[in-house]
Amino acid sequence: MASIREIATAESHAQPSSNNCALCFDPLLIPNPSDEGPAMIIDDVELRCSHHFHWSCFTEYDADGNDRTLCPECGETTLQRGGQLLVIVRNEGGVTAGFDLGAALDEEKFYDDNPALRREMAFLNMISMSELEAAQELLEEGVDVDCRDSETGGTALHLAVVNGDEEGIMMLLGYGASREVRDSSGRTPADVAREMGAEAAWRFLQQQ
Repeated sequence: MASIREIATAESHAQPSSNNCALCFDPLLIPNPSDEGPAMIIDDVELRCSHHFHWSCFTEYDADGNDRTLCPECGETTLQRGGQLLVIVRNEGGVTAGFDLGAALDEEKFYDDNPALRREMAFLNMISMSELEAAQELLEEGVDVDCRDSETGGTALHLAVVNGDEEGIMMLLGYGASREVRDSSGRTPADVAREMGAEAAWRFLQQQ
């Protein structure tokens, strides 16, 4: 027979609170993927009704076809007057109020439905962070070296120029990156280099 302490512990674990996810009832913590810092880090999405969820729990709830416009716990609307699903996100990066979770979920679904575009986005992110080895692996797997950023219209070569990443520029040119592609402002990578006064990058881009 369970002791009073065991029953109380089980009941407190099962009841959602500001310290627990309202879907899985576990604490709003996840293992830290980094070797540095604490073993567990906060993972908390707070809806306008003040109920809390793990990021993964709420995104899975949405992916399963549930109505994300209603709180899974209390049934109140999750939307602001403008129709946006704005939440407070707490994670290892700090606290972000007014985060548009609805837009993030829609973007995630779009990339789930378009895996090739997800790989292109990952490639552009790697170039922007000068993670050249990882970017090269995606190029070897067939990612288009001239794929474009959806917001700026620029290519990886544009990003490498902005970063002043001469090694990245040479790598991309080695994979056949076009010098002629123009971003949404009508600029080639060489134009960007000229605007920035990046003489070394500009010289690389003039070489045949």
